[in-house]
Amino acid sequence: YVTNDNPSPNKYETLSLVAGKTTDVLKFRPHKIPSGLTLDPISAHGGVKAAIYSASFILKSEVAKSQDIDPNEIEICNFQRSGVTGGYVGDLTLSDKLPNGSGFVGWIQKNWSGLLNQMLHPDVEDESFSAFLISDEHSQSCSSACYDCLMSFWNMRYHGLLDWRLGLSYLRCLDDRDYQCGLDGNFNLPELMNWQDHADKLTQNYAMSFNFDYHENSIIPMIKTKNSLALIVHPLWDTLNPSGILKAAIDEVDGEIDVFVDTFNLLRRPGWCRRLM
Repeated sequence: YVTNDNPSPNKYETLSLVAGKTTDVLKFRPHKIPSGLTLDPISAHGGVKAAIYSASFILKSEVAKSQDIDPNEIEICNFQRSGVTGGYVGDLTLSDKLPNGSGFVGWIQKNWSGLLNQMLHPDVEDESFSAFLISDEHSQSCSSACYDCLMSFWNMRYHGLLDWRLGLSYLRCLDDRDYQCGLDGNFNLPELMNWQDHADKLTQNYAMSFNFDYHENSIIPMIKTKNSLALIVHPLWDTLNPSGILKAAIDEVDGEIDVFVDTFNLLRRPGWCRRLM
């Protein structure tokens, strides 16, 4: 500051306003990374981060439906990258929205096992959120997220990340340490149903848009350009340590894969994918 009486150089003082909040918090993450998968939000070009955020919104919606509350009663208060055995994972922290807590996050902690089982193995005739999510009516009409499932006016800043299938895959990693996410050739789980057809259609449309060659492969679709051969993969597959059908697809072309493109980015960021090839 400068005054007539004190013509000194400008001085700035940084102040912060903080409102204290006492409430319950819940952090969840896998203790082990399933073989062949990656759960590191930094190395997966957005796919893992999308899976984690989507899982949290599935959890919030499931609790809201079960307890007859607004999903906004539970809020996301932190996202971070943590080290576990074998690598890194992303984890989220949830809290009650109201100061001093409302008990909903505490209820989640006490009923975690039952909630996880409900989200992953819902009774199709039940009226739970998870049962609706995997119903034929919804799964056949929603490729990633819509206003009938994860999207709302209040979470618009997350819309580019939301994908209910990825969210279920992340929850499955919490429940099953041996989850393969399709690497074993099993695409019968709700979150993987028709993934191969979806990937194939995305690949053909993308190749047509940029005048690339759609490359036939008996396992996973590919794109061939003048400079590279790109393999289309699931966002949670570990391309640095391939296994299962991913390794088989690489071996089928004698390992001549130049770049891996996941279906999450192929659907949302085709221009960015173009720069990789």
